Amino acid sequence: FTYSVLSDNTAQITGYSGSDLDLTIPAELDGYAVSSIGYWAFRDKKTICSVYIPDSVTTISEQAFRRCIALRSVRFPANLKTIGAQAFQNCSSLEAIEFPDCVETIGAYAFGSCSSLTSANFPQSWKSVPATQGGTNASPFAGSAKLTGMTVPEGVTVIPNYAFESSCLETVSLPSTLTTIQYSA
Repeated sequence: FTYSVLSDNTAQITGYSGSDLDLTIPAELDGYAVSSIGYWAFRDKKTICSVYIPDSVTTISEQAFRRCIALRSVRFPANLKTIGAQAFQNCSSLEAIEFPDCVETIGAYAFGSCSSLTSANFPQSWKSVPATQGGTNASPFAGSAKLTGMTVPEGVTVIPNYAFESSCLETVSLPSTLTTIQYSA
């Protein structure tokens, strides 16, 4: 693993040169707690089949795992807050996503064109869908044709901008607690 030390004295993984099929990201590197996975850190690593991300990680940056075509499963950390735009785009073997409820941000196309994706939950704390660096807005699930339904859990009051825009969802079950559906949701 390569990494950089951030201003809060934690580590951001910036790259990986290993060949593990089942990858466990360390919680610590050289005494620094790993708090984030950086831009392009694992992009195009075509042999990774599964990823275990430790609970110390709160951010997965834009395009971090883009085009990891063998990736079938991801264990998301319990403290995850942010998943950047296109973070897992074109991970064509990814079948299911189980977000922790503390996820607040899921970027545009974060799981776009994941052609095997059939299941994803709606995190309780989801608040925003930031655009790509190029300024494109779309659902995190745009182009994931097998993901056809989603249930928004009770307790959720807002569906964020672009949550489902350009997705292939056919049905969305809404909770009685819902008060706001934002622009282009």
